[in-house]
Amino acid sequence: MAGSLLAFLYPHIKGSQEDVATLSLCHIISQSEDLRAAFTEQILSKLGYGKQESLFYNTQVVGEKKERPDIVGFSANGTERIICEVKFFAALTYNQPNGYLNRLGQNENYGLIFLCQQSRIIGLWEQLKKLVENEEVEAVNSFCVAVNGVHMAIISWEDVLQSLLQAASKKNADSLNDIYQLVAYCREIENEAFVPFKPEDFGADVARQIDRYYMVVDSVISLLLSKKEYKPSTSGLRATPRWSGLVRYIKVSDNCLGVFFNRMLWKKETSRCTPFWLSLNDSNWKQTGTMGEFLKTIPLRETEKDQEGHVYIALQAPVARTLEETAQELCDQILYYINQYNIYRERK
Repeated sequence: MAGSLLAFLYPHIKGSQEDVATLSLCHIISQSEDLRAAFTEQILSKLGYGKQESLFYNTQVVGEKKERPDIVGFSANGTERIICEVKFFAALTYNQPNGYLNRLGQNENYGLIFLCQQSRIIGLWEQLKKLVENEEVEAVNSFCVAVNGVHMAIISWEDVLQSLLQAASKKNADSLNDIYQLVAYCREIENEAFVPFKPEDFGADVARQIDRYYMVVDSVISLLLSKKEYKPSTSGLRATPRWSGLVRYIKVSDNCLGVFFNRMLWKKETSRCTPFWLSLNDSNWKQTGTMGEFLKTIPLRETEKDQEGHVYIALQAPVARTLEETAQELCDQILYYINQYNIYRERK
């Protein structure tokens, strides 16, 4: 899924990313009666219904007041049964949820369901309940209420796509690739978007946790400066805060190093799952020539590249260690690469 075409195209798609996900979902369930049935069964169950009915789905069906829900489910006779509103991190609009509830309340319909990523369910559900708190509201089940008789619920993208994957694996294997494409696309949206805060995110302990990454980088530099046999120096080099974290520069054995706390490399799907990275450069801060050749000898699983093609080496921090022990472990890894480069350069 990391190589998904949709995920690759994500940053190049103009307009609403939610629209792309919505159209993709409708395309998938329209290709197979089994997948459409699995989707319908899951939605109706979440809305608190045991009824089973064959529904057909269209996108952007304009109502009498010009409201335009993302997906509408119709019965065989053309009656609107379900409105499905797709959300990632966009805010609710004027019609969400009250305009859509009123639209459904004109007939005996099944209900309104919001489809969002798992991390937003609790926060979005609280918003939705507040927006209907002056109406006649009755709890139906977890994350489902009846508002003036019309059911309203919320479900995650993860649950919907997992259900479709299970259905496709049994009866519609041809659709598996499309579903995996959408899974990767949704993941890419979530990776790039703002994640809503939870109450526990504001505790002082969170600040202390973040402090650890900066403290480790500073401690590693202090240890490197103590290795006099490598002629270390930070003269004229300043600690550089970046949007992605922090980098400290140092010269060691005529090599130019950058020790990074880098969130952008850390969160990449192909990353080595570490916040700490080493940039190893020659005396001119370049990764060309002998230095460039040496970096190619390091296994790909231990490196990562940025958009400019600059190579970073993953540094693996130990767990359950003190600050001093953690810094020493990372320092040892850095000196290993420096020694390896010096040996490689001498052989050249």
